[in-house]
Amino acid sequence: MKNGSAVLIGGFGGGILRAALGLVVVTPIATLLVNLVGAFLLSFWTYWGIERGAFPSWVNLGVGTGLIGAFTTFSTMSTVTVGLLSTNVVLGLAYLLVTAVAGLGFWLVKKVRKAQ
Repeated sequence: MKNGSAVLIGGFGGGILRAALGLVVVTPIATLLVNLVGAFLLSFWTYWGIERGAFPSWVNLGVGTGLIGAFTTFSTMSTVTVGLLSTNVVLGLAYLLVTAVAGLGFWLVKKVRKAQ
């Protein structure tokens, strides 16, 4: 029950944040921003929160699966990428590469922890 509630509450928050950003910034820029921030946060959270065992599993589910999962939009990113690839291959590949690079949050946390 605790896990499901955490995902539900986190998902609600992530969905609201995503919708709010979509009202302010237009696609594909909004989708890129969401996925850059989301990929970075998820990789950061995975190492900082989950791998260190800093939080109970229900918190990790609420933040990772719920909040960040609902905030990011893999299906929209895929649709935008395919659309860009069909009109401009270089732009489509750049869009995909920039989104993938945001996953460097995991690497950054490892570096920061190593330096401490």
